Amino acid sequence: MKKRLIYIFLIIILAFILGCLICYFLRLPKPISTLGGLNINQCFIRANGPIYIPDVKVMGTIEMEKVIQCESSRDNSKRGKAGEIGIAQFMPETWEWMSGLAGLKGNIYNEQDQLELMEWAFENGYKNHWTCYKILK
Repeated sequence: MKKRLIYIFLIIILAFILGCLICYFLRLPKPISTLGGLNINQCFIRANGPIYIPDVKVMGTIEMEKVIQCESSRDNSKRGKAGEIGIAQFMPETWEWMSGLAGLKGNIYNEQDQLELMEWAFENGYKNHWTCYKILK
């Protein structure tokens, strides 16, 4: 009886390791425990790729998500002492400048517009415009 339990335990461990290896080599989405208040059943993150929630694409990468958490704690109503606005804490002047470069016509008070412009900025070498990026890197 004791040997049987040990064999079952070993089979479970080996199945887990095999599953991890398959996910790693196939680059399947990995569940995470929390992300902006969401639970493990609501979201998946791909390493250095988009974050997906069923039927909704949330812009960004894990790196960008960490900066957002640091800047605003994912609170789009957050306002900074120097005049930063929203979830990504854009200064109005920086918003206008980057929006022009990116060719995006958005609203600084709109969360999705902020995420879209921030994703563009991260993809185009403007990460250093966020204080939290400099702190976290």
